[in-house]
Amino acid sequence: MEGGKCILSFYASNTSSNDQEIGIVLSADTSGWPALGGTTKSIPANTTTPTYFTKSFSILSHIFSQSERLTLTFSLTTFVTLYWDGEWNDASLVIPPIIP
Repeated sequence: MEGGKCILSFYASNTSSNDQEIGIVLSADTSGWPALGGTTKSIPANTTTPTYFTKSFSILSHIFSQSERLTLTFSLTTFVTLYWDGEWNDASLVIPPIIP
């Protein structure tokens, strides 16, 4: 995979009265290593309905082995709910080209 910019779009809600920061990591394996890149995103307080968020971040280039797969991991607090499919199925991750 070429290094470059990723664009992540997703829906989230935050029932806390405080902003909540979530962690986002894109890795080349389900173990979370090697991490290709990551970022954080603050979800505003009292966002009680699913709200659309977008975040761009840079990743490193990587040559995948046959057993590796691309993994996107979110670290959330108990106040944050992530919505990815169903009614919110336009959530997405756009990545640089993967070259075979």
